Amino acid sequence: MSHQEESGQSTLQKHDHESWIARKIARFGELSQSPEGRKLLRRKISTFFNRLLLITIIGYAVFIISLVASMHWIGERNVTTAFLLYLPPAIWLLPAPVLAFLALLIRKRHVFTVIGISALAFLALFNYQLGEDPILHAADRPADTITVLTYNRGQNNRQSLQPFKNLTQPDLLVLQDSGNRADNFMRSDGYSEFSHAESIANFTLVSKFPIRSKEAFSQQHGKRERYYAARFVIDFNGKAVSVYAVHLPTPRDMLLHYRKGSFLVGVLGFPGSPFASSRKKYQQFWDVHINMTKELLEKTQADPNPVIVAGDFNAPSLGYIHKLVADQLTDAHEEVGHGTGHSFPGVTRNPLSLFGPWMRIDYLFCNDMFQPKWCLTEEKRPSQHRAITASFKLTTD
Repeated sequence: MSHQEESGQSTLQKHDHESWIARKIARFGELSQSPEGRKLLRRKISTFFNRLLLITIIGYAVFIISLVASMHWIGERNVTTAFLLYLPPAIWLLPAPVLAFLALLIRKRHVFTVIGISALAFLALFNYQLGEDPILHAADRPADTITVLTYNRGQNNRQSLQPFKNLTQPDLLVLQDSGNRADNFMRSDGYSEFSHAESIANFTLVSKFPIRSKEAFSQQHGKRERYYAARFVIDFNGKAVSVYAVHLPTPRDMLLHYRKGSFLVGVLGFPGSPFASSRKKYQQFWDVHINMTKELLEKTQADPNPVIVAGDFNAPSLGYIHKLVADQLTDAHEEVGHGTGHSFPGVTRNPLSLFGPWMRIDYLFCNDMFQPKWCLTEEKRPSQHRAITASFKLTTD
């Protein structure tokens, strides 16, 4: 086709487009001239906006499903989805009130559709549970039951753990960011109900039962050795029980850097792109996180004892790392917990989280030799982390 012919065809297409617009304008003017025409015109406009609203609502539902699926199945394996995990989940519910308002104006029956989608999105994003009531008094608990409290003491704002400890009356305190604190707890009158305590690396176990052994686990990264967990074996009424204290690396500095927009390299940094090297660099942190989790799970799977795993995983419950653990161990909150179980950040000015924590990164897990009976997350204490207590019953003789 010659240049002249192409030019003529382009002009013809432009003319046809202008003619189509002109015809629509003419048709609009024609319909507006009579009552019947105006009635038909209103019907056409109403149908158009109704279809547009319905498409938008369906699009929102598809977005929520895709978001939750990508965070759960991809999560920390991609820089972008890793960043999204740490945002307040209420952000993803903000379009719902707008859609509900538009539905009231355009088609009221769609309000119920928006409400239904919002309810399902809330359950998926917040992992809200209606579990068993806690048995707070130790004397009322069944035999062969062990109650465990986990807490990261870092940035505690000098807030005492004792009120929640006294409320839930645990048998064990599994503490992170608490290196060499065992003797302090043994000397404290506020913890006189405990008769044993041991520290190793940055972990401390305070116990009502004898502690048989302890060991710490680390990985070497360059010149730095990172301790990510410790294993304590206790004598639980004559039976050996393994208690793993966990504290995986904090992503705080990484996330602060991502806020400038670099989190997008997870999407933009495909092979051969200018951002490919940045994506590889940023992904290294999350790969280390995942490898530590897998190594921890290998140890718990090989452990012959009943196992409890407690601590700060620095991994939100919507993500891939939590999925790795929950596929092999039982999450006490998901099994028998109350509410959202959000434990971090305990101090916040964010209105989207109602000025409280918005994610669950502190956990209590067990293997199949234990059965969780109840799980309770601390409320309203201005510490960076909230403590969690769960009770576990032995299922083996």
